[in-house]
Amino acid sequence: MARVRSPNYPQFGLDEAIKRIGPVFEKERQHPMPKEVLAKHLGYGGVNGASLGAISAMLKYGLVDQVGESYRVTDRALTILHPHNDLEKTAAIMAAAFAPALFAELAEHFKGGPPSDENLRAYLVRRGFAQSALTGVIQAFRET
Repeated sequence: MARVRSPNYPQFGLDEAIKRIGPVFEKERQHPMPKEVLAKHLGYGGVNGASLGAISAMLKYGLVDQVGESYRVTDRALTILHPHNDLEKTAAIMAAAFAPALFAELAEHFKGGPPSDENLRAYLVRRGFAQSALTGVIQAFRET
């Protein structure tokens, strides 16, 4: 039987992504870095499945950009970490929160606030998510 692959989504919430991008910025500023360096700055021993998932989440939130084979901290991340004022930070966080296509889709579909977990589960199953992914998707969405 073929394995069901869920559509892409960030493996963790935006709060976690923001916590992880801070040390990357402190070490590298916005200098380009190879994937191996980014993985280490994110707290991993090297490039593996877990670190690739974290890098993917950073890309989805727009906290890092990929330029060729290199990665760099984005202006959005810099604005979140070191804003000129609270309004600028809030706008950057909102942009990051809805940057993942799935989260933008959920916000559009469930206008007025997030629904119950049961309603989210039903929507995500119809959208093609595997049962095993549902808890992680819902948790990342709620945290964001």
